[in-house]
Amino acid sequence: YDKNRMVRRSSNNFNAAKGDGIVNLMTPPIADLFHETSIMFADIVGFTEWSSNRSPDDVFHLLETIFFEFDRLATTMEVFKLGTIGDCYIAVTGIPDARDNHAE
Repeated sequence: YDKNRMVRRSSNNFNAAKGDGIVNLMTPPIADLFHETSIMFADIVGFTEWSSNRSPDDVFHLLETIFFEFDRLATTMEVFKLGTIGDCYIAVTGIPDARDNHAE
């Protein structure tokens, strides 16, 4: 199979159907197409409670420090940063090219 064609097809089917609130269940999940892939969600335990007792500057400084280090590591380990949501850092490896060591 052609992974790139399948991803485009999955993406197009979802985009065409999402306006109707319908998802095409005949399209295989994208995760089934990439076996040598890992996705990391790194969330800071206790962050909400901790941040509620700190100044915005303290919260920003902590997140900036941690995410800067994650970004540095991601670059050296050929990991792609998908983004951050609050205190959660999201990254992926093994896409589009499979990697035997994707989970290391």
